[in-house]
Amino acid sequence: MAKRGANKEKKVIWTKYGRERLEHARGGLKSFIMGVLTLVLLFLVLLMSFLVAGEVNMLAAIVVILIGYLAIRGIRYGIAGFKEKQKSTFFCKVGIGLNGLVLLGLLLIFVRGLF
Repeated sequence: MAKRGANKEKKVIWTKYGRERLEHARGGLKSFIMGVLTLVLLFLVLLMSFLVAGEVNMLAAIVVILIGYLAIRGIRYGIAGFKEKQKSTFFCKVGIGLNGLVLLGLLLIFVRGLF
């Protein structure tokens, strides 16, 4: 019995020295991992705030500031991943999207807290 996807060719590119596999950009992978990490941390902080009815302590504020920093850092890694030559940029795009979504969520939480 043949394995599923066995006939699929890996993405390859022609280079000066022959064919090479197209690998993912390191910056994109870092950006994607930071995006997932910040999304999970934001969900946990929101869950903690919901469970204690809004009476959160200073630790939650520090974690939210850390989430913002990691999201900005993830966007920078994603942009750096686009500059890598002959690499797949799929994870760069997804990582920038996730980190942007987290920053938008933090901004909306902040704006909602003002009014």
